[in-house]
Amino acid sequence: MGRPHSRDLALAQEVASGSREAWAQFVHRYSGLIFSVIRRYLFKEDEDELRNVYVRVLEDLYTRRLAEYDASSSLSTWIVTITRSRSLDFLRNRYGRRSAPRWLEGLGSQAQRVYTLHSIEGLSVPEIVRRLAGEGRSVSEAAVVDNLHEIGTHMTQSLRKRLALDLQARNGVSPLESLHEELKRAQELTSEHSNPEYAFFLREQEENLRKLRTYIN
Repeated sequence: MGRPHSRDLALAQEVASGSREAWAQFVHRYSGLIFSVIRRYLFKEDEDELRNVYVRVLEDLYTRRLAEYDASSSLSTWIVTITRSRSLDFLRNRYGRRSAPRWLEGLGSQAQRVYTLHSIEGLSVPEIVRRLAGEGRSVSEAAVVDNLHEIGTHMTQSLRKRLALDLQARNGVSPLESLHEELKRAQELTSEHSNPEYAFFLREQEENLRKLRTYIN
């Protein structure tokens, strides 16, 4: 039995070696996928901009990226990740990197740091605790969950979606997987937060998970 994605790897290697026939086959097979991903993320841009990004993605794939493909995932999945990242790069270059929301300034310094570590860098609660400990802050996991609760009361749904998609593009991991893990971890801390407000927080996050799944689908 051959290796998983061995045909994908062979095609990528042929393109990287300079085969024009393999490149033509690649473009024919994956152009529609690439353009659909670009259109999904740049739906507000005009057709000329979409085509420009499409050309840049193909150029990036042809000149260096296909030579880096290692068949750890299917070629189509890998291409989606590359294209999505390129699309978000375009948006950042055009509109600038998103600044922190103004309401964050009204929270404490710890909550601001937790926001960056969780929402921007995508760290889990235990990872945040370890990072803060390395920065000289002794913080419990329950305290971090409290910070996330406080942050969650200010977040709009559109901000949640944007942050989730940015993380997905950067890491190639579904934000649903991360959120599932956070909810499971929060459940483990319920004994420390048995008050009605904490129960409401958990219900709110479950609802956010449901909405996020619908949005991504």
